[in-house]
Amino acid sequence: MKIVKKPENDVIILNGTAWDRSNLTVFGQAHFTHEEAMRLASQEGKRLPERFDIDQLQNLYRVEDKELHGMWFAEKKKLLKTDQSLFLPFLGYKSPYVCNVIDENNSFQFWGSRRDDSMRDSYFYFCGAKSYMTKGYISGDYQFTVRCVKDLE
Repeated sequence: MKIVKKPENDVIILNGTAWDRSNLTVFGQAHFTHEEAMRLASQEGKRLPERFDIDQLQNLYRVEDKELHGMWFAEKKKLLKTDQSLFLPFLGYKSPYVCNVIDENNSFQFWGSRRDDSMRDSYFYFCGAKSYMTKGYISGDYQFTVRCVKDLE
């Protein structure tokens, strides 16, 4: 798969981590298996988020945007919904057993970079209606969105 290139400055720095401002897409495809996500992030010279990155997001101010179907994160409350905040859209996920997107407009799930001892892949889940974020492990055959991050040097 070839990645559709985004501008290099299309990142936002929050708590010392550079987050891509948009989800990774490849020719219109927005949901990927864990193996595909790891490979695509690596091709970009980036990585998938880890628990530390998600903990940092949890510590930020956030607000659900019901009109845009997603969540904004910022270091200061007054920066929410500005170019100094990160927007994560509710794009749902795809099950290996169902072809269509599940839970679209209500939650986002995106791949993390770790595996647990049973070789299941990590993912992060945020549900706007319940306003919580959590981490889980699941078969890498599920298709979640990809939001790349890069450590500052």
